[in-house]
Amino acid sequence: MIKIIYLIFFLSVLLTIASANDKFLLSSLDEAQVLSKDTKKPILLIFGADYCVHCGKLKHDLLNKDLEESADNYIICYMDIQTNPDLKKKYGVSIIPDSRIIKSDK
Repeated sequence: MIKIIYLIFFLSVLLTIASANDKFLLSSLDEAQVLSKDTKKPILLIFGADYCVHCGKLKHDLLNKDLEESADNYIICYMDIQTNPDLKKKYGVSIIPDSRIIKSDK
């Protein structure tokens, strides 16, 4: 029952995002993992930081390009390493921007 409630909540969040600007870019790994598990899609986890010029350009491009095709294949999640230092360490990120693909069964 709780899984169904979470699924409905996260799908409503995605629908809100999609209807607002037709873009799919999550900023919560927890949300991405729930969606990945439910949809069986891998997560494209992108690491960056506000101070990084290249990361800002990448994030801008992700937000301003049509991600519909990619969103069909991946759950796309952008993580700021300044606000998520544990994830930076967990995934061994030493240079940004960086990315990882996480399979839905992991």
